[in-house]
Amino acid sequence: MRNNRSNARQLRSRQTAARRFLMWRRSVKYGVSNFVRNIWLSLAAIVVMTITLLTVFVAGAATVMLNDTVQATKVEKMDLALYLKPDTPEDIKTELKQALETDDNVAWVDIKSKEESIKRLEESQVVDAETEALITESGIELSDILPIEVSIHVNDIYNTDGLREAIDGQKSQFKVYEDPNSYEKQFWHGDNQKTVQNIANLANGAQIAGFALSGIFLFITILVIFNTIRLAIFARKDEIEMEKLIGAEKSYTRAPFLVEADLYGAISGIIAAGAGYTLILSFLPEVRVGAAVGGFSTELLNAIMIGYAPLVIIGIVVVGMIIGDISARLAVKKYLKY
Repeated sequence: MRNNRSNARQLRSRQTAARRFLMWRRSVKYGVSNFVRNIWLSLAAIVVMTITLLTVFVAGAATVMLNDTVQATKVEKMDLALYLKPDTPEDIKTELKQALETDDNVAWVDIKSKEESIKRLEESQVVDAETEALITESGIELSDILPIEVSIHVNDIYNTDGLREAIDGQKSQFKVYEDPNSYEKQFWHGDNQKTVQNIANLANGAQIAGFALSGIFLFITILVIFNTIRLAIFARKDEIEMEKLIGAEKSYTRAPFLVEADLYGAISGIIAAGAGYTLILSFLPEVRVGAAVGGFSTELLNAIMIGYAPLVIIGIVVVGMIIGDISARLAVKKYLKY
């Protein structure tokens, strides 16, 4: 008796698996049939979805590159400049260095010697020959009027409150030694921070623009696929009514339309991935090796696009299939009533 029950369960299990396989094969067959039958609508849906996925791909790549550039620029431009009066005593400079290094945000402090400052000034060619001649004729040594540069390397360029208090605070003993003639005395408003902020703003702008365009194309894509599936449902209206009358499962009836939409997503994803890689690597060949291009870092973009190319392509295809599936389910729910 027990063996008979076990055999009956196994038989039912095999029958269920066979039925599910037949259902899956039938769904794929009719899904492909719908795709071919409405080929022009299918091509229109694929074109629109490809544009959407390509926009998302390019916008994502631009965001990765710009955010990577922001981080790289922060590291490169963390040296903030503070200028002291030329006659600042050595012991004051030592005390200032020690006081700044107690700040957790400060990595290290470097006080330039007069020789280093003069050499950098000559290399920058800020002082022309005529001005240098006037200084020489006046009998004044350049080292006597050149401010002392203090280079401060910080971990976070936006967290300088502690430095501000240590240097410009009311109780600061170093405030009187700041060089009043140096335009970069307020180092936290210097060009370094502006450079980082400008790139950060560019990254945020690119991200917002990318999301906005992606949202517009996403809406159009859902609308096109929705109407394509709607027409496919109307084309098989009599067949669907017959299936309902004989008691076909809901999943059995709607599956072909979901398969059709998944085809849109898969094909669009493959095309968008190929077009995206071709576009980016053609205009930015430095991405292949992770080199900087036009001041922008592509190291992280290289690591993602080249190092994880299969996952990137699969990800784009999956996103396309999800968009298609959502669009088809909306149409099925509205026109099949389940």
